[in-house]
Amino acid sequence: MSRRTNAKKQSLRSAKPGCLSVFLKAPEPGRVKTRLAAKVGKRRATALYRAMVLDTLSWASRSSTIDCRVDYAPPDRAAMCAELFQRPLRRVPHYCQSEGNLGTRMAHAFRSMFTAGYKRCVIIGTDCPTLGPSQVSTAFEALRDADLVLGPTADGGYYLIGLRRRPDPALLRGIAWSTKEVLTQTLGRATSLGLQTALLPKACDIDTVADLPPLKRELLARWERGERPFPVRTLRALEWEF
Repeated sequence: MSRRTNAKKQSLRSAKPGCLSVFLKAPEPGRVKTRLAAKVGKRRATALYRAMVLDTLSWASRSSTIDCRVDYAPPDRAAMCAELFQRPLRRVPHYCQSEGNLGTRMAHAFRSMFTAGYKRCVIIGTDCPTLGPSQVSTAFEALRDADLVLGPTADGGYYLIGLRRRPDPALLRGIAWSTKEVLTQTLGRATSLGLQTALLPKACDIDTVADLPPLKRELLARWERGERPFPVRTLRALEWEF
């Protein structure tokens, strides 16, 4: 058997599965869901956010086919974030997000994952309670052929971004974050960089009071259908707080 064949087999054995990063903020009143809090109050908005975080971590940490990590912010609220990392989440590695805007922080997380040896990497947030393992699995499958995968939101952003190689610095630089131009600008950057892009089905993230009634209807319909995994904490927060 040749050295080249041995090296190839060793490479295949050492290749890591895909990695999923969950981006989250410490559930601190006044620093999360600020647009929602302006209408319903900081306490209620934070309660809903915390429920969405816990539901997301619950299913994301249980995957048997990909590795999961948590990227939290801000660094001075590590203890508050640590309260979220109970069993079985203590087995999931936690990293503090870098400084800078969202693009800078995601680029740093991607570089960290690729440096660790992962070949396909995905980042999600915690603002989309209808997101689950099936969409993430579809994203990783798309990355077998595409360079970039995005999960669009109804407000012009995206709930998921995935790459199969280290991001070019230009991809996430200069984007008007938290505006309706995020997806359009990111797609434009991808085109200019020659990246093949795949889009997942559109979904809604939760930012305003207007987002809550359709979310509640969707969750109740899923509950009646017996869909699993189900964001039960989010539904309870909607029932108790709203």
